[in-house]
Amino acid sequence: MILTDSAPNEEHEHNQEEKKRTSLWMKKHKVELRSLVLAMIVIEPSAIKRLASKPFGVAFAKFWGYPLKLVSSHEEASQIAEEMISARKRSAAA
Repeated sequence: MILTDSAPNEEHEHNQEEKKRTSLWMKKHKVELRSLVLAMIVIEPSAIKRLASKPFGVAFAKFWGYPLKLVSSHEEASQIAEEMISARKRSAAA
């Protein structure tokens, strides 16, 4: 699970070289990430920004192979993470 309070399409303080290095690493390890990461959960209090990010979430999921979940609070993020982890454990036990 990746949990963040900044959307992946937002600008961060990282310089261009750090962004490039991170992007290359993620692309190189895409298969492993798809098997290990259940979702990226982004905490965004603004309902307007969550709604505006939905189209990006569709493209994100197609590219990375795991969903982008947009939530309004840390509590909601924790609940979704717990549910997804429990579901993964149940399916692994079956």
